[in-house]
Amino acid sequence: MKGVGQRASAYASAALLAVLTLSVFATAQNRGPVSVVTRFHEAVGARDPQDVQRLLTLPVSSPMSTGLVRGVQALRQEARSVRTTLAGQDGRQARVTVVYELGSGVYVLQYGLVKPGAQWLIDPQTTMALMQGGPGEPLSGLNR
Repeated sequence: MKGVGQRASAYASAALLAVLTLSVFATAQNRGPVSVVTRFHEAVGARDPQDVQRLLTLPVSSPMSTGLVRGVQALRQEARSVRTTLAGQDGRQARVTVVYELGSGVYVLQYGLVKPGAQWLIDPQTTMALMQGGPGEPLSGLNR
C-alpha cells in the first residue's frame, strides 16, 4: 500500500509541476520583444491609438511615433506576408527584425525596443533612425 500512495503523490506532483510550467510560459508568451512588435502591428492595423500608445516609449502624437505608425501602415497594406524575429537582446534593450514581403521585393525593418519597467516598449526614435539607415541606439554586446 505504501508504494501506491507514493506513486499517486508523485503523479500529483508531476501534474502540478506541468500545470505551473505551462501557466508560466503562457503568461510570458505575450510579453517579449517579438510579441510587442506583433501587437503593435495589430494595433496599427486596427487604427487603435490607445493600444499603439501602450506599446511606445513616446507619445503617439509625437513626430517620431506618427512617422513610424504611417510607415508601418503603408508596409502592412502592401505586404504579402510579414515575418518577425528577435535580432538580439542585451539586458533591457532589444532589436526585432521584421521582414515585409512586398510585391516589389522585400523590406527589412529593425525595431528598437527598451524595457524601462515591467513591459517591453518600442522606441520610435531608435526605430525611425534604423528605418532611415542610421545606427539608432547602440546595444552593448550585440553584433549588428
